[in-house]
Amino acid sequence: MRDGGFSAYLDPNSGWSWSTSLFGANSSCSVCNVHADQDFIIKWPKGLAKDEKGMVRHTISVRQQALPPEVTSHLWNNTTAQFSERSMVVIPVGKVADFKNQPMPMDTTVKGMTCTNNHPTISTTEARTGKKSMVVKGTSFPNPPQVVLKGGKRYRVEG
Repeated sequence: MRDGGFSAYLDPNSGWSWSTSLFGANSSCSVCNVHADQDFIIKWPKGLAKDEKGMVRHTISVRQQALPPEVTSHLWNNTTAQFSERSMVVIPVGKVADFKNQPMPMDTTVKGMTCTNNHPTISTTEARTGKKSMVVKGTSFPNPPQVVLKGGKRYRVEG
């Protein structure tokens, strides 16, 4: 991802990747923690003139592209992903999470539900088995689907 309007899922296996680009405005990018879709937060350009009806009109285009393996390889080798210095908890899809490799770098290619900001953290002082556990502070995590928790209780969450 990069601010200004380009984001891509780079497939390290097949090499075929998809990307989205934005033209006509600057934006910041975010990744939805539930769906892992990439969202552009558009910064509406300043100083746009009003038309004869007093309306401000401006065209912003969003395009999706399929990137061939050669372009995917070039991007892997010549770009730096944002937020690689930060980490997050990832609840992986299709396997039991033991949290031993958590938290993960934010540029991980592991598929799963991402948990950032005030969401779960990893504890090395409390663990039922192994050396790490997920700690949830608050009464619910994540947003969808809702999992309501009571303080001071132990939970095993499966999905």
